[in-house]
Amino acid sequence: MADTSLPSSAANSVNTVKMCQALAGLGSDVELIVPVFGRVAASSQEIFEFYSVAGNFAIKQIQVPASAGSLYLYALKVVLYLIAVANPKDIFYGRSLRCFSFLSFSNLKNNSGIDIHGKIWEKSIAGRIMFDKLLRWKALKVLTFNSPGMQTQLLNDFAKERFADRVLLSAQNGASVPCEFPNFAPFKSGPNLNIGYIGSLYKGKGGDFVLNLAKQLPQYTFHVAGGNDKTIEALGEVPDNFISYGHIEHRYTYSLRAQCDVLLAPYQRTITVNSGENIVDFMSPIKIFEYMSSQTAIIASDLPVISCILTHEFDGLLINPDDIDQWKSAIEQLALYPINRKQLADNALKTFNEKYTWDKRAEKVFSLFFS
Repeated sequence: MADTSLPSSAANSVNTVKMCQALAGLGSDVELIVPVFGRVAASSQEIFEFYSVAGNFAIKQIQVPASAGSLYLYALKVVLYLIAVANPKDIFYGRSLRCFSFLSFSNLKNNSGIDIHGKIWEKSIAGRIMFDKLLRWKALKVLTFNSPGMQTQLLNDFAKERFADRVLLSAQNGASVPCEFPNFAPFKSGPNLNIGYIGSLYKGKGGDFVLNLAKQLPQYTFHVAGGNDKTIEALGEVPDNFISYGHIEHRYTYSLRAQCDVLLAPYQRTITVNSGENIVDFMSPIKIFEYMSSQTAIIASDLPVISCILTHEFDGLLINPDDIDQWKSAIEQLALYPINRKQLADNALKTFNEKYTWDKRAEKVFSLFFS
């Protein structure tokens, strides 16, 4: 169960769809339930193609108006649907606090688990009430977290006794194993180093930092994919070596990454999302795992949430996010020594395959319900 309408450019939709594919790949019958907000629903095939996933799971789309409070109506419809179709052996799992909170009022006793990617209990008074009610629900057996920091946040805010009979697991996000991905034809290769950044341009994610690097390193070509008209316009005037492709469909991002020599993840110390929450201490950036899967050298910010994934000078270069001169030096180093780029890229792919595929995450989550 998820609150995200599909298809979507949001990272949480990637997590949701890729996890469904991975769980289904373990031999489970998986049905994803998502809302549709006052429009014609996309077909399942359109959604599968958008995310480059196998059509190995079902998608149930529930229509609700595009208006305030629609997610509460959606949660109610989900509960009514599950009461009608679920059997006692079904497992309920997902990211929708509203759906699980509403389920806790029903007579359903299916083993359930919620996947927590943010401080959902702090976003509103209603969120706190719903989360408290959810923790009283005996059917809630599993809580998974997108990062160790997220699990720590929860245990700091609630008495440990409330989780005594439950299984808690920190399971980082992941990425897809490289296979057949469509070519990103608009890629405009530069004469020297091709440097990529794929992701949103919201404050703290590093898009403006990449622009400053492009201005100070005119000999290299910077390729940026992401953002919308508003965030791209907010960057202002850009140099000729800064190529912005805007938002591209997720299925084309692997090709773009693979055509670059270096990939950047210049996360800042404050990353504010729409709710106003600073997520830098507990995010699990899908961008990093997708970069690793591309077998391309990575330069990323030296932050705790990154250094628990990448090891400096082994499978990436971790640089102070406040010091642009250090970033310039790191780029120059990789430009001068292609063998270093290859070593970092090969090690990143090895680490990725060992730890951070969606299949690895799905195996961990699935096993919790049978431990």
